[in-house]
Formats: sequence, C-alpha cells, structure tokens
Amino acid sequence: MLNRLNVRTVVTEYKKSFFIDDKLKFSDKFLFFVFPYFLAIILCFIKLPDNDLKNLLGTSLSIFIGLFLNVVAILISQINTTKSNINFTEQNLRLDILQETLYNILYALLQSVKALIMLYLMSILTLGKTSLADFYCIILERDIDLVTVDDEMMIAL
Repeated sequence: MLNRLNVRTVVTEYKKSFFIDDKLKFSDKFLFFVFPYFLAIILCFIKLPDNDLKNLLGTSLSIFIGLFLNVVAILISQINTTKSNINFTEQNLRLDILQETLYNILYALLQSVKALIMLYLMSILTLGKTSLADFYCIILERDIDLVTVDDEMMIAL
C-alpha cells in the first residue's frame, strides 16, 4: 500500500529540473527550497494565523488543488498524444518539457496537500498560552513569557 503513496519520485524529479550541467545553483536552492520554509516559520513567529486566515488559506488551497489536478490530467493527455509530423528530436524535446512541467505541478500539488493537512491539524489542535510558551521554549531554548495586550499575543524575552 505504501508503494502507491510513495512521492519520492515526484520530489527527486522536481529537484532534477533545477540541475544545469549536473549542478544545482545556490540561488535556485535557496529560492525554491530554503526560502519558502524560512519565510513560513518567520511569519508564524510574528503572528499565529487566526481562524479567518485559516479558513481563507484552506479555501484557497482547496481551489488550487482542484486546478492542479485538472492541469495534471491535461498534461498527461498531452504526453500520451503524439504528432506524426514532428521529427524525433523535437518530439523528445516536447516530451522532456512536458515531463518537467508535470513533475513541477505534481510537486506543487504535493506541497498544497501538505499545507492543507497542516491547516487542518492547526484547526483541531488548540494551543493555550502555556503550551505555546513551552513550544517556543523548546524551539528557541530560552525562557519566554507570553503577554496578552488587547487580544494580541506579545513575546517578552
């Protein structure tokens, strides 16, 4: 059963699409792999998403997941159709471009589903002030106090 749910091929093929001459540029690695996670962590430390933002993000991600699935179906149908008036090298180039596009969209679909699952878990798991302070203490390895000022949570170090 887990072989059917294995997404390792999607991730490795997505990473392969960034390699030029078997080398991955640092700027591509930073922009597409490090920066999104770093930005998400910083935004969560600045302000935890409230219920309205969670609902908006959940709705947006659900719409994008449906669109990504439609694009994947269109790309698979394009890969399966071959034109007889295209020579062999152009046909191989077309298939390579379609395959890279397919893996990029499948990776975006995978990330969207993971984000939607995380939003769901955030909505069912409630963190109180003490558990949130414990979480920050574990992450930052420092003692902090969470202070509430007019329904806004402030961090006092």
